Amino acid sequence: MKPSPELQAIVHKQFGPDFEIAWKKSSGTGFKYRVEAKEKWTPFVYADLDGDGVEDAVIVARAKAPLAGEAQFHYKVIDPFFTAYGYGDPKITGTLSSEDPENRNLLLVIHGVGKDAWRAAEPKAKFVMINLPIENILVRPTMIKKRTVGAIDPQSAESNGAVVLWDGKKYRWVEANGK
Repeated sequence: MKPSPELQAIVHKQFGPDFEIAWKKSSGTGFKYRVEAKEKWTPFVYADLDGDGVEDAVIVARAKAPLAGEAQFHYKVIDPFFTAYGYGDPKITGTLSSEDPENRNLLLVIHGVGKDAWRAAEPKAKFVMINLPIENILVRPTMIKKRTVGAIDPQSAESNGAVVLWDGKKYRWVEANGK
């Protein structure tokens, strides 16, 4: 996907200047290869994540300090992965990942509102998801409480088929077996 100045401007407006869209896939390791691998990489998708019939956005980004702008830009930092295993405080779990922002992928989620959907000046809600094992992102339709929502699939070996989905109140990490 080619860099989009318009999308980056939305990210800066909604989350602050410290967030940069991950236009290229990070290697996740310190190894540098002579020939860059041509792997599929999708840093941005949109779908109805909360089942309200309005498009929401999911954007892979990087930031050195994702908690820093939480109050100023009115977003919520969450950690669905570690919350599923009992360690859900992002102030603590945010320190568990790499200090190298090039290898620290985050998911920015914008819940859209009205005809402008996720592009609205004042979205319904905004989230920064930390510590997810992201290889690539895909949104799959999933039934929850008799309505269809988009489940975010991080498509990584570490996720083992798990997805992140909106349960009507919060985002949850849901294993492939439904737990």
